Amino acid sequence: MRQIKEVGVTASWRDFHRVPHDIYQNDPHWIAPLESDIEKVFSAQSNKTYVPGMAKLWVLFDEQGKGIGRIAAFIDAQRNEKKGTKLGGIGFFECVNDPTAAAELFQ
Repeated sequence: MRQIKEVGVTASWRDFHRVPHDIYQNDPHWIAPLESDIEKVFSAQSNKTYVPGMAKLWVLFDEQGKGIGRIAAFIDAQRNEKKGTKLGGIGFFECVNDPTAAAELFQ
């Protein structure tokens, strides 16, 4: 059975970073991003617009425990309050070529 695990709770940053490496390992045009740059997006020290708790990251694991997808969801509470909206966004979406797996990440 596949499992979705939250980074920092039941999955690690290493799990999150590993997913695209596994997915694109045979793509000669893929260049891995710096892991530290990704982590800075989710650091209040490095990203002045980041508020702790306003983003969640998940990794989807297959039946053998291998990460096969990842996604992050964001809420900008300050912007929502200022504009009177209730909006969020997603990013860092990577998934094996499996529509069911991709759909699981969006549930």
